[in-house]
Amino acid sequence: MKNLLDHIEKEVLPEEGHLPGDNHRKPAPSANNGGGQERNDNQGPLASPEIDGEGGHTACDAHRTSAPSLLNIYVQTYEQAQKMRMETMNRIRCWLRDTKPKEEWPCQDAEKSFNDAYILSLPVGEIPNDLRLMMAQIETLEKESAKWIKRELKNHELWPWLSSIKGMGPVLAGRLLHRIGDIKRFPNVAKLWSYCGLDGPGWRQRPHSWALTSICFNIAESFQKQKTFSGGYRDIYDDRKEYEITKPACEKCKEAGFEEVCRPAHINNKARRYTVKEFLKDLWVEGQRTRDTHSRSAPNS
Repeated sequence: MKNLLDHIEKEVLPEEGHLPGDNHRKPAPSANNGGGQERNDNQGPLASPEIDGEGGHTACDAHRTSAPSLLNIYVQTYEQAQKMRMETMNRIRCWLRDTKPKEEWPCQDAEKSFNDAYILSLPVGEIPNDLRLMMAQIETLEKESAKWIKRELKNHELWPWLSSIKGMGPVLAGRLLHRIGDIKRFPNVAKLWSYCGLDGPGWRQRPHSWALTSICFNIAESFQKQKTFSGGYRDIYDDRKEYEITKPACEKCKEAGFEEVCRPAHINNKARRYTVKEFLKDLWVEGQRTRDTHSRSAPNS
């Protein structure tokens, strides 16, 4: 059983219907929705807290407006700096690939040859100082934005609870809170799951906030990276993985040749999805608790 569990945890092959953005997965910091149009999900909390009856979505999900929140500003700055760093490194990589003779490559694979560490270690004569200075400035902005997020989170009512969770860092927490907005606007946890794309099988990236689903996936990965049975949500992941092994294989896995149980990648992703749903449920409960606490402490009018 232990060997099987270890194999499942290491299996990372994507499977259609079980990973966000299966055939066209996008990095979470990206500012476009893949169709060339500017997305609106990174522009702060929803203008209206009202939730309709269709899957927990708000009437103004498609028309989000900027909110005067420092956390929102810092998160957007961090994500844009991260996106700029990745895009700039890709451009430098392509430039080196096209200008450097192939026999001088560290290896035959261009992606492995010109990784970030190799590019930054090149001597002064092989890469212009302007590029080094540009990358240094972008990295500085990204790091400083992360510090600003951590500082601003201290003022958020949910940060004391989030900071106690293993695998939940300030940047990941800040990005999640930025896109969820006011969690008290969700009348029940099912509405929150639906808004995050977790109301059905697999990871459902919806037009109103595909980045939120990607962040939830990153949270599940972060929980999984904790030590086995180390407490917290890693224990929930381990328990769920053991349970999934006892279930019969689904139709897709049977078609792929797995007759008894689902393929390891499928089991791994189902356990991840279950774990992040449990986390969101606890987050919603904590949000309601803080609301009740503030209501009791508010002076009578």
